[in-house]
Amino acid sequence: MGNGGPDVDLSDLLNGGRRPQGPRKAKALLQLLEVSLADIYTGTKKKMKVNRDRLCADCGGKGGKEDSIKQCTVCGGVGRVAKVIRMGMMISQTITHCDACGGKGKMITDPCKTCKSKGIREDIKILDIEVDKGTPEGHRYTFAGEGDEFVLPFLFIFILARSRSWRYHHRGADHKE
Repeated sequence: MGNGGPDVDLSDLLNGGRRPQGPRKAKALLQLLEVSLADIYTGTKKKMKVNRDRLCADCGGKGGKEDSIKQCTVCGGVGRVAKVIRMGMMISQTITHCDACGGKGKMITDPCKTCKSKGIREDIKILDIEVDKGTPEGHRYTFAGEGDEFVLPFLFIFILARSRSWRYHHRGADHKE
């Protein structure tokens, strides 16, 4: 019996066999930027530390040297195998991930030492945010290309939030003269 092909699962059957093509898309990473009312009134500069995943520079995101990446011989590079279970007169077939390659469809004989064959590494970056005088609460600061690199789009969005302080109080936007 075959292994069911590379794209056979329940969602495929329900969607008429169609699967989204192209790179995987992710939602933007949102983070609150708390500043005091005094900082909103006078303006300020903030440094925000963000954790993100980046493609490994040593292996180019492949997980190992180019010549050490081979197609899995158990699943034929599909990442899934068909398992037949017999219970008396009944035969059941299930498709599950390949244990030999971990469902990746490839085996790496010489894994990258930097990323340990994951293809990605964790990175920390400090982003500078300049809050202008009078910036309203809820204002968004968007940093394109600064989120996780292996999904698209890789955005970081900081949302301005006023910290609650006992010193200063805001009574609304009263612009009457």
